[in-house]
Amino acid sequence: DTLGRAKAAAAAIPMIALSNQENEEFGIQALRLGAQDHLIKSEINARVIFRSLRHAVERHRLMSELREARQRAHFNATHDALTQLPNRSYFQDQLNRRIAAAARNDRFFAVLFLDLDGFKTINDTLGHPVGDELLIQVAGRLSSCLSSTDLLARQGGDEFIVLAQEEGDESRFAKLSECMLAALAAPFVLEGKHYRVTTSIGIARYPEDAQDSSNLIRNADTALYHAKNSGRDNFQYYCHSMNSRVQERFEMEQGLRNAIEREQLTLYFQPKVEAVTGKIVGSEALLRWRDPQRGIVNPAEF
Repeated sequence: DTLGRAKAAAAAIPMIALSNQENEEFGIQALRLGAQDHLIKSEINARVIFRSLRHAVERHRLMSELREARQRAHFNATHDALTQLPNRSYFQDQLNRRIAAAARNDRFFAVLFLDLDGFKTINDTLGHPVGDELLIQVAGRLSSCLSSTDLLARQGGDEFIVLAQEEGDESRFAKLSECMLAALAAPFVLEGKHYRVTTSIGIARYPEDAQDSSNLIRNADTALYHAKNSGRDNFQYYCHSMNSRVQERFEMEQGLRNAIEREQLTLYFQPKVEAVTGKIVGSEALLRWRDPQRGIVNPAEF
């Protein structure tokens, strides 16, 4: 009990347990409770005490270094090296924990998927070091919008993801999105010059939009895709009809990849006629796709 109180009061100081107990089990217990050594009063002398103190200090130093190394290794394994934000694997783990807790307590929350608009241009034009600096600044601005119960992670590249806890009602997710859009609206100073980037945000809610982590992230990503198609610099809530549109687009893209080799594309020439003389003065080339399932597909669709 005394050793436990002492370690709680001064954990950074190495300690030696000194007692009349010659029981080996007692010594082992003292070591398990944090003592660096156990000495028996009847067996000590100046040389034993000095040696024990010296070894205790050295053991404590080694244990501290080992503990710090483990903490650094854990941090590096769960955080992004550039922004110091949690990484994808850590976010996935925390999301699974949040789902389990929400299921028990009948709570709701949301996953917000973010992607920077125009980042590739800055990265390609100014170089990757400048792009990295931009990502660090973006991470700082996004973090300023979060509450203590939210979690911001870097998903990879210029993608960020937020685990947002409800605070009364779902309007909080919209307010958080608006805060992050506003935070990135101000220009960024890179190499002494001002640059602007915006973000698009997709929102998927638990349990309304999905009940597992992979589908929550996927649906938030789908909503992000629609936010980009809606002019960028905005946020969109996920709705179930989005998946069907994404699926249709995916199937169309896959079909188009095979359309040429299967000779499904046909070229039509529509004549241009001079109204006064009736003479054909040119033509407009029109491509049509004859798909076995869809029939003739209008160019506006593909």
